[in-house]
Amino acid sequence: MKGKSAIWWLRKKKSKMFKLGKIIAAQQIIFASLIFLIPTQLGYHIWLESSYLQGVRVDYFAPTLNLTDVLVFSLIALFILENRLNKSSFLGKINRPFVYILLGFAVTNILLASSRDLALIKWIKVIELALFAIYIRNKKNINLQKVLFRPLLLSGILFSAVGIAQFISQSSLGGLLYFLGERAFNAQTPGIALANYFGYYLLRPYSTFSHPNSFAAFLGFLLILANFFRAKTKLDITLKWSSFVLGIAALLLTLSQWVFVSLLVVFLGVYLAKRKKLDFEPLAKWIFVFSVVVSLFFSIFSEYLLKNKYVFDESFSERLYLAKRAGEIVKTSPVFGVGLNNFILNLPKEGEPEFSWRLQPVHNIFLLTFVEAGILGVLLLSLVIFLSLKKTDSSFFWVLTFILISGLADHYWLTLQQNQLILGLVLGLSPKNIRL
Repeated sequence: MKGKSAIWWLRKKKSKMFKLGKIIAAQQIIFASLIFLIPTQLGYHIWLESSYLQGVRVDYFAPTLNLTDVLVFSLIALFILENRLNKSSFLGKINRPFVYILLGFAVTNILLASSRDLALIKWIKVIELALFAIYIRNKKNINLQKVLFRPLLLSGILFSAVGIAQFISQSSLGGLLYFLGERAFNAQTPGIALANYFGYYLLRPYSTFSHPNSFAAFLGFLLILANFFRAKTKLDITLKWSSFVLGIAALLLTLSQWVFVSLLVVFLGVYLAKRKKLDFEPLAKWIFVFSVVVSLFFSIFSEYLLKNKYVFDESFSERLYLAKRAGEIVKTSPVFGVGLNNFILNLPKEGEPEFSWRLQPVHNIFLLTFVEAGILGVLLLSLVIFLSLKKTDSSFFWVLTFILISGLADHYWLTLQQNQLILGLVLGLSPKNIRL
């Protein structure tokens, strides 16, 4: 009997190991696919009654199931199954009281929101990204060299080339790229982003992103990681330098000035840190604190500039207006905010008929958080970023610094699918101390 029991136990263990092997292999394939597809925006939009504001359809208000969302949820489901087989916890060493506090805050924010539907949609996205970050943080048996860096460099090469080709043709490319989320446009499309290139107003490259600035942020992320990537094989060397050359070319064509500034600060910091002329990490934490404080008071500064009728270009004037309105809106609910995804809903103001072109979030991640989640939301976001800066290794420290600086002048890290995925990825990788 003992012999039969031993055989039964060995067979059960072998079956369990076989299942685990298949689950782990599936996760590696899905993870690599997700990284490669981060630049895509293929998704199914559900246009509800709440997706319209005064007859104008607002993309931010529509629940959207993206292909990349399906991949994220697949990873989470497989990891939960893996943990059940291993009799371990999905959350790992995550501080559970903090999780309960966050959930309590989410419920309160939804109940007090101007539109509960819109707040609920956004909180589902926040929870998805948080679970994605937790998955990456707690996952131990994924070969990041193969499933993160190589797919990312390949993705950078492809989507940089798409952006460059769009600039040359001054239109979208169409064809199979439609299924990766490329929108149909040309230089004459109303509302399309144009810029002055040596006296000629030309179409800025979008690649498969919703805006050239969002595309530029992806390229900045790509270039920082490529810089730290220690390529050893011929394949890796080719991928690294190809992504560098095409990524820089595409980035220059976007003319995304604040991304240029953010990258300049990061690479200057890397240069000085390598030569031990500057201990940038303590300085970055002070920059972080300064950035949060300045962001929260930016609405007052914007109101002053607009009142005194200083002349700026249309883009900067728009940002000042949005910041001024943010200051006005936040006064209505400074503690819990007006609800995630509710800034645009509160944006239209009587007497300003041209509001439709301004139906977008304020261009600062901390000010946007202040409006939608109140001072408690700002404290939570600040805590997450600060702890990530404190715990991370050199490469992801600089990526986080780039996200922090670029987020002072745009909203895409909190509002657009591709950039949100990058943020979740970086927050998950930050504590792992990965050496590239």
